[in-house]
Amino acid sequence: MIRRRSKTNRELIAEQYRDSDGFWIYLKPGYQNGFDPGTHGIVEDTKRAAYETLRGAEPCDCAECRELIARAAAQNGGAR
Repeated sequence: MIRRRSKTNRELIAEQYRDSDGFWIYLKPGYQNGFDPGTHGIVEDTKRAAYETLRGAEPCDCAECRELIARAAAQNGGAR
């Protein structure tokens, strides 16, 4: 069985906030919602539920993520 290295929340979360729709987490480029592939955000009724969903985050190699990662690397002199 192959175990994937566990990422910390800091490595995964770009932004989080609460509004009238619930608790939102936007993932950093290179990650997607593992329970809703192709999406880069999570919204749940509670913070606890959102963080539980965050545990299912998976790597993402879509065109949008690749572009955002490349843009960030160019701005940072090649570092990710």
